[in-house]
Amino acid sequence: MLYPISLALPSKSVSSPKGDALMQTLLSRIGRAARNFLKAKSPTLAMEFDQELGSAVTAVTSYSMTSPLALFQYFCNSLTGKIFLQQLPPASQLFLVEGLSNLLDFCQKSFPSDPEILVCQWKVVDACPYLLEVLAPSLSDKPSPSIPILLRACLNRKNSQGWTITPNLRTVLEKLKAEIEKSPLQELRRDILKMLMFLLPPATSSQSASTANEPPRGPRVVQTAATSGHLPGRLTPSAPPSSSSTLERSTSQDQPPPAKKRRSISNIGEPQKASLLSRLQPPPSSDSAMPQGQGLSIKGAASSASNGHIAPKKLAPLSLLHRLQHANPGSLPEFR
Repeated sequence: MLYPISLALPSKSVSSPKGDALMQTLLSRIGRAARNFLKAKSPTLAMEFDQELGSAVTAVTSYSMTSPLALFQYFCNSLTGKIFLQQLPPASQLFLVEGLSNLLDFCQKSFPSDPEILVCQWKVVDACPYLLEVLAPSLSDKPSPSIPILLRACLNRKNSQGWTITPNLRTVLEKLKAEIEKSPLQELRRDILKMLMFLLPPATSSQSASTANEPPRGPRVVQTAATSGHLPGRLTPSAPPSSSSTLERSTSQDQPPPAKKRRSISNIGEPQKASLLSRLQPPPSSDSAMPQGQGLSIKGAASSASNGHIAPKKLAPLSLLHRLQHANPGSLPEFR
C-alpha cells in the first residue's frame, strides 16, 4: 500500500504537505489500534497495532515520505512509557522496541545535528533501562541488532553532554555485560561488549593507588563522657586514687584506733595547771581551811611572796566538786 503512494510523492521529500498529512493519518490509526487493544487485550488487536506501527516506521525509514520528527515525537510521548509497554504482550513489546531502534538509527544518520531530533534521542536514552530489558532475552540465542543502536545513543549523549549514567541504567548495563561474557563472543557480541566497556569504565588507577597508599584505619573511638574524663554540665570528678594511696588508706583502716591516755597514779603528785574557774575565783581568807597556793591569782601570789611566806606544794584537786568544797566549805550538803 505504501509503495504506490511513495511514487506519487517527490523523491526524498521530507517536508511535503502530502507527506505530513499521510503521517498524521498513520498516527491516528496507531492510536486507535492501541486504544482498542488496551480495552480488549486481544491477540488479534495486538497484531493490528503492530501492523499500523510498522507501516508508519516503514514510510519514514524506507520510503522517506515525510519528516521523521512527528513519528519520533509520538514514540517518545506515547509509546515508550514503561506502564504502556508492560501491558503489551512480549512479542508486541519486542516489535515496538525494534521499530523505535530503526527510527533512531535513521535519524542519527540522516539528521545528526537537528536540535528537535536530538531532544527525542535523549528521551529515548532516558527510556533505555526498560527498553534494554525487553531486548535482553535475545542475548541467549542471537543478540538483537537494536541493542548496539540504543547503546550508541547512550554513548553519544555521554560524549556530547557529559551525561552521567543513572543507577537504573547502570544496573541493566551490568546485567547485559555479565550475560554477554558467559556466551562465546561473535562479531555483534564484541561490538556490544566494547560499547558496554566504554559506558562502564573500570576504576581509575589513581583512585586505586590512593586507596592502596592509605594507611589502615583502626577502630574508630567515639569520645564520650566516659572517655573524655568529664561530664558536660557537671563538676569534673576527681581522678581515681592510685594504688599506693589506696594501700595506705586500707592499712590505716585495719589498724586499731590509738587508746586514750588515762591518768596514771605516778602523775598525781605533779603540779597541775590551774583551770580557768580556779583563776577566776577570789583569793581565800587566811583563816580558811583551803590549802595555800591553790586558786591564787597573780596579785595574791606576789603578796605572799613579799611576806616571806611560800605556800607549801599541795596536790591539786582532781575534780570540780572537790575544788568547790575547798573554796566554800559547808556550802554544799554532805553526802554519807
